[in-house]
Amino acid sequence: MSQFEVARFSTIPEGELAVALLRRHGIEAFLPDRDVATINPDLLIAIGGVRVVAPDRQIVSAGDHRPRSQGRVHRSDG
Repeated sequence: MSQFEVARFSTIPEGELAVALLRRHGIEAFLPDRDVATINPDLLIAIGGVRVVAPDRQIVSAGDHRPRSQGRVHRSDG
């Protein structure tokens, strides 16, 4: 199953809020970088922030509900 990046945030709490919003709308969103960011918060800068991803089959709906201040949707196989 392919996953797409819905948004990217500079902190874990921001990413978790976005995930909660998306899940409230029935989208199976999650933070794939949460563990890395939790172990070493300084790595957030190196990895470009906390990514919020959703399954490819839900990406259109996720894009409709993502925060308006976030960037484009990116594909992330994995």
